Amino acid sequence: MVEEVVRQPLNAKKLKSVTTILPYPPLSDTQLSLLNELARRYAATRTQAVRTVVPDFPLRFIPSVEKRTVRRKSIKVKNISKLYRYLTKAKGSLVITGREMNPTDKAIADYIVTQANKGQVLCLFPDRYSLEWALHHFSAQQNRRPSIYHAGLSKSTLATTWKKIATGEAQIIFGTRTALFAPFASLCSILAFNASDDSYRSWDMQPHYDARELAMVVAKNKMPNFLFAVLPSFSITAGVPLVRVPATTLPKRVAFDRRALPYTERKKILPEELIKKIAAEDKPVLVFANKRGYAALVCRDCGYLPRCESCDRALVLKSKKTIATLHCERCNVNISTPETCPECTGASFHFVGAGVERIAEAIKNAFPTKTVQILSASNKQNVILASTLENIRRDTVDIIVATAVILPRLWTVPTFDLTIVLGAEGLFLQTDWQASERVLATLEQLSAHTSGELMVDTYGNEDPALKAFLAGTTADFYKQEIKLRKKFNYPPYGTILTLSGTSKELDTLAAVLKKGQLAIIEIILQREVGGAIKMIILKVSKEASLKPLFALLTSAIKVDVNPTTLL
Repeated sequence: MVEEVVRQPLNAKKLKSVTTILPYPPLSDTQLSLLNELARRYAATRTQAVRTVVPDFPLRFIPSVEKRTVRRKSIKVKNISKLYRYLTKAKGSLVITGREMNPTDKAIADYIVTQANKGQVLCLFPDRYSLEWALHHFSAQQNRRPSIYHAGLSKSTLATTWKKIATGEAQIIFGTRTALFAPFASLCSILAFNASDDSYRSWDMQPHYDARELAMVVAKNKMPNFLFAVLPSFSITAGVPLVRVPATTLPKRVAFDRRALPYTERKKILPEELIKKIAAEDKPVLVFANKRGYAALVCRDCGYLPRCESCDRALVLKSKKTIATLHCERCNVNISTPETCPECTGASFHFVGAGVERIAEAIKNAFPTKTVQILSASNKQNVILASTLENIRRDTVDIIVATAVILPRLWTVPTFDLTIVLGAEGLFLQTDWQASERVLATLEQLSAHTSGELMVDTYGNEDPALKAFLAGTTADFYKQEIKLRKKFNYPPYGTILTLSGTSKELDTLAAVLKKGQLAIIEIILQREVGGAIKMIILKVSKEASLKPLFALLTSAIKVDVNPTTLL
């Protein structure tokens, strides 16, 4: 039967183009270039690259919408601000820094609307909450609702938006990092807000791409690409032109040095002087700490500190109520609290360090009549996050105890008159070549959202980044940091790669790498207790091609390029 069909003469008039049969348009040139970039830069296989660019929705969800030219609503705007002129004249990538900015700022909103009359405008946000807040306020301000695009949409909604973008019907698109892969019909401008946030990196699936880097690839010199950040990434934005917008108000930056306090006060979570500062405020106060949970446990006899077997991080108590369970914040695993010390068999444990739960407990004891709320990653995906931020906006919270989860959401709440950074040294305790930069970015973001006084609680401000922040000499620190990175071949002058997988695969790869046939500057092998390799860290010259290295990798090996942490 099959042979009979094949032998029948073909009627050329009945043949249809593949593009007329597919219920969605073919991949654009930009999407194809992104596929190649994911493979070249992030070691993605062709399958991984396609799955990253093309959403996972059945074809039946894609509505039948004919491609058409959409008549754009022309809106005249009058804005003579310097920022607006910089935006309209820009070509290629440009970093906008110096203060917090969002789509509802007049100069930026006017630019978005003006550009939407010429083509499509993509506004990127680090997370969905920031996107939804900006969407709500931009829609109310401009009396028009942008299209939204992120992985959390239902498959049918995602497919409908995909089609609207492909046909040009969607003029202004608000999205998270995945929106960069949409099939734009006439993209003319990209704006990435809070571009210092690492949520622009893909961390939950291969390839681990960075949307900020890919946005610059898409833009090149063809269209404006703006990265808005209080302190932009040193490695990603190196060499990119920068425009500094002066902040409207600058807080007083004060170092609270515990070394000058009596011993009894020095050991307190909240010394008396900080309690008096908080008590004197009649507006919400932000207390920032870098540690989630309640505290860590340490053996009084030998100093043993329980650590995670996978990542070697100190295990913590989530709260005082869950003292029977220790938790790893990175791996999200729980283990039973040991009754005796595994090292010395002692049974005397004590709390060390202070997480947000313990800090909040101390604040509630000092201010029993004040409303205290915690904002940490434990409620990041919960309605508690939205309700807490809404309470802050309504001025119904007196003291907010927050971790870094508040940083990308600061611009959604009013500024604070007083911000206290507790245990600033703890910000540096990261196995990370970007630790000082991240601390500086964190402090600059908090400073940009503080109108009165920002107090940094330390045991002596000896770190160069901390000194630069307190002295207001961030530019000098940047110059020194860039010199050190160039000297030791760290990004942007080199590439750091972490390779993880099964010990068998990594052993084979390590043997090949040690032969020295590839242009690798440094090889670090991280081993487990039994001696098996659990991770390979490579430092590669910026000029070297990664293609020969990627050719050696199997699908079982996961690659992270310029990772946020080396753990």
